[in-house]
Amino acid sequence: MLIYLIRHGQTEWNQAFRYQGSKDEELNDLGIEQAEAIADLLKECNIGRVFSSPLKRAIKTAAPLAKKLNINTEIINEFREINLGQWEGKTWEEIKSEYKEFLDIWSKDIAATAPPEGESYIELKERVFKALSSLLEDCNCDIALVSHGAVIKVILCTILQIPLQNRAALDIPNGSISIVDYIPSKQSFRVLAVNSSLSCIR
Repeated sequence: MLIYLIRHGQTEWNQAFRYQGSKDEELNDLGIEQAEAIADLLKECNIGRVFSSPLKRAIKTAAPLAKKLNINTEIINEFREINLGQWEGKTWEEIKSEYKEFLDIWSKDIAATAPPEGESYIELKERVFKALSSLLEDCNCDIALVSHGAVIKVILCTILQIPLQNRAALDIPNGSISIVDYIPSKQSFRVLAVNSSLSCIR
């Protein structure tokens, strides 16, 4: 059973290197092109169901693929992006300037420490895998899951046994596709490809 892990297309905040998290940003023109390119790339694949985060940038990335496959997009709230709290809308340079003392604490355990009013990567992993386990029990076909960089990273890091604090080793660009093979009889995963489309359009 193949799982196509698709990161949403580009938004204006992606282009400006601003952290989005739970903010519901729209795709920009390039993001719309990326969504169409993903649909063209995967339209001949044997995908039986398309799932999406509830955020608009993911839903609108999933829409062209679902249309070409003639199926509906199924929304799963737990696949929304990590909540970055007070960091949302800011660049890394702004965060470093405004949260110097907190970053000293955060850097000691970046997997377990959440941004102010936000969510930690360990909390994200728990909600994502709870939803993924439930989804896989209900599926008997190849699926596409359109979500976000942090969501895809926690899935791949867990399967590849990469510590979450080393997640930056995985680059998951907008419009990228990673492929995981799930073996129901063994309840195990194999990573077949990471960023196989090279982001489709850059």
